Amino acid sequence: MSDYGKMTGLDGAIEFVLLAPDNGHKEEVLNRLRYERDKKIPVPAKENKTRTWTEYVCGNCGHTLGAAYHYCAACGFPIKWR
Repeated sequence: MSDYGKMTGLDGAIEFVLLAPDNGHKEEVLNRLRYERDKKIPVPAKENKTRTWTEYVCGNCGHTLGAAYHYCAACGFPIKWR
């Protein structure tokens, strides 16, 4: 495992980039940092009931979930089961 040294948190990194001058990629960097920060927040599983079964999908992207999923296979967000 590599030692990357002292780091700031994602919120601090976002604030730093917001104050930095725009080099043409500022919005892309901000989007990546916000995604990395937000993907740690669990999203609820949504329930889709039909006449014969109940299907659960990711609350973020709508990908079908299996019963033992802790993370969505499509978007990587953690799943918050009831």
